[in-house]
Amino acid sequence: LQKEQVEASIIALGQKTADVAPQVNLLKESLAVQRSQLATLEHERKRTENLLRQDAATGKQLDDINAQIDVLQKQMAVTRQQINVQQNNISTQNRSVLSEGKPLSKRAEQLDDQIARTKIQNPQDGTVITKYAEAGEITSPGKALYKIADMSVLTLRAYISGSQLSMIK
Repeated sequence: LQKEQVEASIIALGQKTADVAPQVNLLKESLAVQRSQLATLEHERKRTENLLRQDAATGKQLDDINAQIDVLQKQMAVTRQQINVQQNNISTQNRSVLSEGKPLSKRAEQLDDQIARTKIQNPQDGTVITKYAEAGEITSPGKALYKIADMSVLTLRAYISGSQLSMIK
């Protein structure tokens, strides 16, 4: 159960990561709108310059359009910086979330090791002669669980009297 909990935590880390795409897409759309506005203002500036050469517009009108272009270019630079900051922030945030994965995977490895140590394997072949513990029972390290004997070679000791010796084959 502990291992399943650790594995679920590792999976949950992937869901905790933030997706930078929606915020960046919103800022990129804002940047596209600003580019469109800049193109419009540059077209207006050319028109105003032509009108100014023909004395049909004032210098103030041209100055106003140049100021608007300057402000818009600065807004575009800020938007680009916001995109970079957003990407860096989300990247840092995701790295910190995903950095928790390695300790969790090490914990899962520890639990695997503990599970592997719960399996009992005989060092030799043989037959169980006496059981000291039952299946599912909790025991402590070093405590004998059963007595095992190799039954492939048996040594028989029999005590007989001298009168019985003639009857043995």
